[in-house]
Order: sequence, then structure tokens, then C-alpha cells
Amino acid sequence: DPEKKATVSPKPEKERSFGTTVDLFTDLWMDVPEGIDARFLQQGMNFGGLFSNRFGNSAFSISIGPVIGVHNFYSDGLFQQDTAGRTVIAAMPGEDPNGEGISYKRNKLTLAYLDFPLEFRMKTRSGVLASLGFKAGFLINSHTKYRGDDFGDASQEIRLKIADIANVETYRYGVQARVGYKNVSLYGFYSLSRVFKEGEGPALYPVSVGVSLRPF
Repeated sequence: DPEKKATVSPKPEKERSFGTTVDLFTDLWMDVPEGIDARFLQQGMNFGGLFSNRFGNSAFSISIGPVIGVHNFYSDGLFQQDTAGRTVIAAMPGEDPNGEGISYKRNKLTLAYLDFPLEFRMKTRSGVLASLGFKAGFLINSHTKYRGDDFGDASQEIRLKIADIANVETYRYGVQARVGYKNVSLYGFYSLSRVFKEGEGPALYPVSVGVSLRPF
């Protein structure tokens, strides 16, 4: 008799499952005020878990879950309030009152959100993955950090952290997508909301591009 060949069928995906997700990305900041130089690499991260529910035996599922999202805006600008209480990005002074040049090592705005993404996902038996979704969340932290020369005396180095930046929008929302293979995907997010309240701050909003990992 000819030797029988054993065949192994792909392990079917569970109807309901939970998995962690990690997105590593850089932000392309839109509508940066003229005269402010923003750094090219603006690293950020999402971390959380997604509950998935597959539609019967199909390749389609829906996912939802809590995710912490952190965005950074590195620039040479300073977030300040004008006399009307609006938040503006002011140019950093080039020298102190004595004419000494000012340099810095770090200057950034950090924003952290608790988000709840809702994704419609397709995953084939071969491992090809594509998803499209909507994400909404609320602000849980905002602060700026500066490390560099003292603006009043450039011979002194200072570290300055300011929390709870004025006029930041409490809620945010946008669309996101992933395309990849098995547990690694390209990731994109387009914010439909501004960082600051309209008329009370600069019209900044992020477009995120990076890599998505689902290790567990």
C-alpha cells in the first residue's frame, strides 16, 4: 500500500478572543504654526488589549478594547498663554539677556489618551490581516518638558516640567487602519479632532504612521 501522508489543517481562529496590541509610530503633525521647527521623528506608542468576536466561520471579526495612546510633539517652540488666555506656541529665545546663546537638549509636549478603538478586521487562513476602524478617547495627561539652558542665564542648565496644558481638548477621535501578516502590521491613524480647542489654541492634529505588533 502507498504510504499515507498526514495532513495538518490550519488551526481555526477562536470565535471570541482577547489579545494585546502595541503600536509604535511617528506623528506627522499637521498645521504647525509658521516659524516653529518640529522634529522629523516624533515617536509615540499605543498599548492595550482588544476583545475580538469572529462572525461565524468567516474571516471577518470585530474588535474593541481599551488602549493607552501617547503622542509627543518635539519642537523649538514654547507653549504659553497670551493675555486673552489662548494657548500659543512662542518661538524659543535665541539668547539670554546677557547675549549668551541658548541651546537645549529636549523640548516637547506630551499627550496621553485612554482610547476605545472599534475595528472591523479580516484575517485569512494564510495570515494576511487587514482592518479599518474608528477610535475615540479622552485625555488623561498633558505636559511639557524642557531640558536646556536657562532663558535668564544661559550658563545654567534647567529641567522644567509643566503639567495640565491649558485649552487642550478633553476628547479626541479619528480613523485608523492596519495591513499586515500574522502578528505584524503597518499602522496608520488620522485624527479628525484637533489637540486644542478651536479658537483657543493652535490647530495641531497628528497623523500617525508606524508598525503594529500583537505579541499575545
